[in-house]
Amino acid sequence: MGLVYIATYLKKFMDSIDIRIIDANYDNLLETTKNFNPDIAGISSMTIDYTNSMALASEIKKALNIPVIVGGVHISTLPSCLGDFDLGVIGEGEETMLELMRIFERHNRFPKEELIKTDGIVFKEDDGRLNITKRRKLIESLDSIPFPDRSFLNKKHFEPKWRPILQEKTGHMDILTSRGCPYRCVFCSTSLFWQRYRFRSPENVCEEIKQVVDNYKIRNITFGDDLFTVDKERLKKIAALIEQNGLNEKATFGCMSRANLFDDELCQILKRMNVKYLNFGFESGSERVLKFLKTGNVTVEDNNRAVMLCKKYGFRTTGSFIIGNPYETIEDMKQTIELMKTMKKLNGDIDIWTYVMTPFPGTEIWEIAKKRGKVSDDMKDWGEINIWSSEYPMLLDDTIDRNEFKKTFAEARAVSDSIKVGNKWIKNRIRYYPLQTIKSVLTNPRRTAGLLRQIAVSKIK
Repeated sequence: MGLVYIATYLKKFMDSIDIRIIDANYDNLLETTKNFNPDIAGISSMTIDYTNSMALASEIKKALNIPVIVGGVHISTLPSCLGDFDLGVIGEGEETMLELMRIFERHNRFPKEELIKTDGIVFKEDDGRLNITKRRKLIESLDSIPFPDRSFLNKKHFEPKWRPILQEKTGHMDILTSRGCPYRCVFCSTSLFWQRYRFRSPENVCEEIKQVVDNYKIRNITFGDDLFTVDKERLKKIAALIEQNGLNEKATFGCMSRANLFDDELCQILKRMNVKYLNFGFESGSERVLKFLKTGNVTVEDNNRAVMLCKKYGFRTTGSFIIGNPYETIEDMKQTIELMKTMKKLNGDIDIWTYVMTPFPGTEIWEIAKKRGKVSDDMKDWGEINIWSSEYPMLLDDTIDRNEFKKTFAEARAVSDSIKVGNKWIKNRIRYYPLQTIKSVLTNPRRTAGLLRQIAVSKIK
């Protein structure tokens, strides 16, 4: 959707431009790009994909001899990592890309004397030095940004698919109603990328919902905001408009929330909107570790209360935990495992995901990992920074025995996997995504064996 926002903005302000989004979900990236034969290519990349993105950039430049621009959170939080790209867009990209395209339209290239006057980019000087220009001012009114033109997306995105969180097959789409987050969790790069929290007006949000429901026949919408429920008064206005327009009868909704903000009044507002599922970052069952990760804003009691409230109001619930944090002991990790089990007892309708602590550039965790020699600003393989890793999880604290850590992390994964089994997650994945499931089994047989053991245990119980 980030690319769709960029494409829509360029299309609105440059009549002459012809844009295509090439989607790795459905297209061969290199071959489709070559067939389109563009003047410029742009790639959006997160940290985990950055090594592959640089390789793709090199292949495109070799095949077409065109400039390749990179945007996204990785280059924005670590602009020194330009690599094989010609230009990097730092932060919010709409206005920066428009300025760059106008430069290219005038000169059919990117003259250095023009680039140096362009805010919010990184580029290479002739001697190879990197030039990082001053940060671009944020777009003050998000309502001024046109709704993303979803016709840029592959039509398969709109086909009904099985939604495990809903336990039904439906058309699904994300809508972003704000940018940023007012909190500063030590592991999250969102607040660094967006700089500060901004939001769209309730009227503007409701108009986009109507467009998505009416034009694309979408019946399930996830508010993709990092924290949709942060402003209760704004939420009340959005709920009222959704009701007035009958959208709560045409679509179901889901969103991200935060345990310390979650109460009965908020739940009642969400029920009016026809919200069916919520996601939380629970992060840890250790009070000490949780205080460090979320800067003292959330308690274990908050987490448990949120789960009970979701049960009370009938929301499907998903939540994530992080194992292997700096300064975390094995005992802290076991407290997290016990909290997972408690949450399953409090609310049987919950999915829990377990990740290894992963340092992302610009965050406090990144700086800790750098000092401990675990990462560096000039890493060769960014795929090593992988939140999904279970076979070789990164261990940030050398005072913990690696074998004991792997054993504890595997136990945490087994508990979260068993919760998914209890929610028929595996059964429905096999039913609706057989090819992807087979691929997952072949690439990660050890975890598959653990899942099968959990299925057996669940059946016995």
